[in-house]
Amino acid sequence: MSQITKKIADINDEAGQAGTGFLYMNQFSFYVISDEDPESDLYTCWGGRFQINIPQGAIIDSAILYTRNNMDDKMRANIFAHAIDQSENFVDNPHVWETAFRPRTTNFVEWSEDWLDPDYNPSPDIKDVIQEIISRPGWVANNYLTLLLIALVEPMEMAEIFSLFWMPDYAPYVVIDYHVPIGAPVYHPNKKAFSGYHCFMEQYIKNKEAGVNAYKLPDGTLW
Repeated sequence: MSQITKKIADINDEAGQAGTGFLYMNQFSFYVISDEDPESDLYTCWGGRFQINIPQGAIIDSAILYTRNNMDDKMRANIFAHAIDQSENFVDNPHVWETAFRPRTTNFVEWSEDWLDPDYNPSPDIKDVIQEIISRPGWVANNYLTLLLIALVEPMEMAEIFSLFWMPDYAPYVVIDYHVPIGAPVYHPNKKAFSGYHCFMEQYIKNKEAGVNAYKLPDGTLW
């Protein structure tokens, strides 16, 4: 299993948007605010863009979004991702909640939590949300993925998210555990080799016959 940790790295990769459509960028902090009137200035959603170095077709084992928040904040939102192979930043695509401009994944996870301490707060596991993007045919490692916190309508609650612009050390980040599936080995007796196993088993046999470490690759690394 592999793990990556990726923090928002550019101020153009983070934004908030009110229900009226007004976009907030380069703010000291961003808000996720539930409001029974989703067309008001109070109702606010957040978007954060991350460059993800995971190959297409990898299996996501877990994925957690971490945001730094104030004490007594209450997060009430659904977590989606922007359903696209390469998500634009908020200058090129100045929208967060409008599905006509940022269509959302089918998968989402509700994040409903009260916080007692001002610290990084982990979201629920959003592996299915990330998996939907990584599994897209057009996804390529190091593409950008945008997570969207779409505020619930009610009850009216507010969570403040510290921004990269204000506190770079406290910018939101994601931690993703994943693995790349390997096909079952198929042995070819006459060739003394395996196929469908990234040629690792072929190298294993060569090493055993040469009397060297069976798990050493040609470049000297171990697998």
